[in-house]
Amino acid sequence: MTASTAPALGPAPVVVFGSFAEYDWGLLRQRQQNIVEWICEANERVLYVERMGATIPSPAGAVKAILKRLRGKSTLEQGGHQGEVSRPNGLQFVRCPIVPLHGVSVFDQINASVLLARLGRLVMPFHLSECAALVFYPGPYVLAALKMAGFRLVIHDAAHRYETVPSVYGARAGAIDREIARLADIVSCDSRALCEDRRLDGIECLRIPQGVDTVAWSAEECDSTGIVKELESLASSGPVAGFVGALSDVVDADLMSAFAEGFPGRVVVVGPKLSPTLGRLSDSIIQLGTVDARCVPSVMRRLDVGLIPYTMNRRTEAVLPTKLLEYLASRCRVVSTPLPEVLAVRHEYPDVILTASDPSSWREIAGSAELSSRLDSGVADDVLHRYAWTRVLEPLGRRIEAAWRGDDPV
Repeated sequence: MTASTAPALGPAPVVVFGSFAEYDWGLLRQRQQNIVEWICEANERVLYVERMGATIPSPAGAVKAILKRLRGKSTLEQGGHQGEVSRPNGLQFVRCPIVPLHGVSVFDQINASVLLARLGRLVMPFHLSECAALVFYPGPYVLAALKMAGFRLVIHDAAHRYETVPSVYGARAGAIDREIARLADIVSCDSRALCEDRRLDGIECLRIPQGVDTVAWSAEECDSTGIVKELESLASSGPVAGFVGALSDVVDADLMSAFAEGFPGRVVVVGPKLSPTLGRLSDSIIQLGTVDARCVPSVMRRLDVGLIPYTMNRRTEAVLPTKLLEYLASRCRVVSTPLPEVLAVRHEYPDVILTASDPSSWREIAGSAELSSRLDSGVADDVLHRYAWTRVLEPLGRRIEAAWRGDDPV
């Protein structure tokens, strides 16, 4: 990011309730990391509270979780991941031992009390009532902590309909998310559907779409795992289409397999398989494994076509896939299911995004002449300019600064 649009929130630290841990901070480049790093640009200390795990049903699981959090060093510090994991200056991760039985009121209060006691010591000589809080994770201990702490300003950003992913965030996540939104001074979401959900709840919502990390897309080439070299070898014999990201339960394996049947080149997947329910991918699809987040731009630049084969449901209709903009910034044409947010971006770039919802249509699109050439640099340059995170976050920065000063919303 270039000229900062980040809000300065006084000398007291900013507290972030996040959904990552220190060890996986640099392994993904998602919305949350970009917003936190943006906040770090204008604030000397940002305390990032690592996500405490979801409900653990067995006593053995509870003991295991407690011992894991009490362990002195994180996986990052032990060198447990490949590649370099970097973090911005001023960002400090906060890990706190907890009772991992979320959703039980007494334990939520205990977890929040222990956490706030630690945060209280870390923010000294300031008080938590002098700090701003930025909330990403709708955990029950987060809600309890917000009610108890009395932060000067609470900003809540959401990128999911949390009730649609109970296996990840817990059964109560949707209700907790809405309650946190009601407590917050500023609420932002990335999709129009999420903002409409907020408005139906009587909550004002600022839409902040996804962006592109322009620093990463202008950095030197990266190939920490050899995947970029392998992609270059595949490209020597024809076009390459690919899906870059986790094979989670939002991915429709049938669509991807159908595309591979009709595509005249090679189809690859770069990313881990996370969903045990994912259907079988065609044998012709090459699964290359995972890469560090810093190497994703180098990987995408080796693709001719970027794929977003997401299922169509209530969960995905509220999603703006970050990879959509990243594909375009990498000069990839895009084939996607007709998600509402994808259609909105297609309106801006009508000739470069193709959409279809069933396997036969994906098979037909795969052989179309429209996918026979890469994008020219004009589209990529426009995406990098229009959707640079600094530009995208500018309205949020103005809103936060106005609220911090006590001014009317701008």
